[in-house]
Amino acid sequence: MMIVWIVVAVVSLISLILWIWALVDCLKRQFPGSEKTTWIVVLIVSFFLGLGLIGAVIYLIAGKKKGTLSVVPQPTAVSKE
Repeated sequence: MMIVWIVVAVVSLISLILWIWALVDCLKRQFPGSEKTTWIVVLIVSFFLGLGLIGAVIYLIAGKKKGTLSVVPQPTAVSKE
């Protein structure tokens, strides 16, 4: 019986990590129109309905392709000579 609880805990942890990854990825990407808001709502609602894994997988398959990553220019080091 202990094995069942270990499997449930591992699957739950993987599900939570995947959901957080999808949410962070969604927040970093730029989407046309109000798609970003829609995806954030889908992810949050799916999490509170106990379907976080399904919401994350749907986002990673369908939504991630539509968004583009925001590129932040990295500061360059200035050498003093």
